[in-house]
Amino acid sequence: MATRIKIAGAAVALLISATQALSCDLVMRATGTITYAPDSLAREAVNLHLTARGDATTCGGATISIEPLTGNASLQGIGDALPIEGINNPLVQNVGDIFHLTNQARMLLVEQSQLSVSLGELPPERFVPPGPYRAQFRLKTDGTVSDDAEIVAQVRFATRLATDQARVISLDFNEAVTGKTVSSDFLYQSNAPLSLTVRSDNGGNLTHTDNPALSPIPYRASVAGRAVALDGSGTVSLGTPTGNNGIDSARVSFTIGELPPAYAGQYEDRVTIALIGF
Repeated sequence: MATRIKIAGAAVALLISATQALSCDLVMRATGTITYAPDSLAREAVNLHLTARGDATTCGGATISIEPLTGNASLQGIGDALPIEGINNPLVQNVGDIFHLTNQARMLLVEQSQLSVSLGELPPERFVPPGPYRAQFRLKTDGTVSDDAEIVAQVRFATRLATDQARVISLDFNEAVTGKTVSSDFLYQSNAPLSLTVRSDNGGNLTHTDNPALSPIPYRASVAGRAVALDGSGTVSLGTPTGNNGIDSARVSFTIGELPPAYAGQYEDRVTIALIGF
């Protein structure tokens, strides 16, 4: 008796799969507009903020860099620039104008899922023209572009007497004579066109120091050869400073008017010169 054995063919299915390694995924943003005052000694920090969109642990071994799109680390404005000066920062290592996150920075990013990074500081007392100054930076992780961000600094109008200029200047006519003139040059610093006003405490009169009730001696004033009111109501334009870092000079002159009958003694007045922007 024949016995037939049937063998059913069986299909073997092989499931082949692969797992792609997760990459470090970051968002980069500026931390707000910087207000820059040229007449301040403060050093304004230039910061960017990084946030992990996914698993922050993937950033522990990543190569993370921040680089300026213009090729140099500076904020560009109207006809001038504010450089970003490097600082001793354990979170960033500079290679030229490219900022690489250090191992310490990456570990903090893994722990916190976010990180504030200082690229450096804006140098103080740069009298660049007022207005917005901008710089765009690109974030790369393992050579791949992750995000872009723009840093903005708003430069304020600023003017002052130059730092080596005395704030009180004494001028002496010596003997009072009709038409006699005394002058003084003063240094000032500004990042934009400006004007000045002149205000006399005694309304354009030299008064007797011992008895102000005695007849005064009138005088008039001019700045750079242009007459200016002594009650502070009129202005004289000084234009845009032409010297290095906004330093320039102007000459103020005082001339005795028609000398009236006057008593012997010392006569004086105090004059305040105010620098103002347009």
